[in-house]
Amino acid sequence: MYNLNKYVTVVLGIVLVGAAYFYIRAESVEVPESNTQATASALRTLTAKWQERIGAIGPEEAYITFLEEASNISSTIAPHEQAHAFGEALYAVEGLDGLGYCDSAFEFGCYHSFFGIAVAEEGINILPEFKDACTSRYAEMSLPCQHGIGHGVLVYTDYENIVKALELCETISDLPTGGCSSGVFMEYNFHTMDESNNGNYIRKKTEDLYAPCSLLPERFQASCYFEQVQWWQNIFNNDFTYISTLCDAIEGNTFAQESCFYGIGNYVAAFVGNDVERIISTCATIKVSRGNVLCNEGASWLVRGDGSGLNNAKLICNSLATPGKEDCLKKLDS
Repeated sequence: MYNLNKYVTVVLGIVLVGAAYFYIRAESVEVPESNTQATASALRTLTAKWQERIGAIGPEEAYITFLEEASNISSTIAPHEQAHAFGEALYAVEGLDGLGYCDSAFEFGCYHSFFGIAVAEEGINILPEFKDACTSRYAEMSLPCQHGIGHGVLVYTDYENIVKALELCETISDLPTGGCSSGVFMEYNFHTMDESNNGNYIRKKTEDLYAPCSLLPERFQASCYFEQVQWWQNIFNNDFTYISTLCDAIEGNTFAQESCFYGIGNYVAAFVGNDVERIISTCATIKVSRGNVLCNEGASWLVRGDGSGLNNAKLICNSLATPGKEDCLKKLDS
């Protein structure tokens, strides 16, 4: 029997890091390669800009300027991706001394690229230092901060050595899902740090739609299936109804199956821009009643973290029948 508060904290951590990257990949199967390459080129230009700026005025002033520009300037590059560019520039100029300048702005984007590149460059001995940095700054909400570490860990171990990467994540987190492990799975599915693909990589569909999750030790499967939803969304063109049947067919690991349905809720909410009515109607297409409840729960946590806040999250919970409604509201309150 798992502890409710710990379970909600774990999955909320996954929700936050999943949402942080969602809009980069939500409809990537339909993005022409030329557009993707143009975006990659623009990001390289942006990184070079911030390297020069950091060198000229220092990391603290440069980050303040970055936050102002990313918030106010209309750009085809999302703020989270811009934060990735800044984090990469920060590490290039300051090395590990730049660690204290990122913060949680734009879904921890600066941290994601800073940690990812630093782990790949410095090696695994740096992991405890990064863990302490996340914990000291964000306490119980350190999972989104750790997400970037996971990206770098997989690059360090090599993309095909996913179990080794997950075992390294275990050295800095005792939670079964979220944080570092979520970064590992996202990097595995999309190779976000592999510049040779110009940002245009999606893991190809294989006969086993459950791989790599189905091939991993059981303790890693819950986190894997949560992130698997994002990969399925890309290869099945946002067909959440079909994706729900894939979650429903997971056998032998209840926690993993529940995480899969929570993942649907997370990515549904992000896909529809936290539109409450569309969340409820999309989750309603899930024929398995328990899956419908978990979809709404997962979406409600993401919506709560948005500017629309708690009231809209409660509207999602209140759309459910008893006892699902009470469970959903209880988890929101916790």
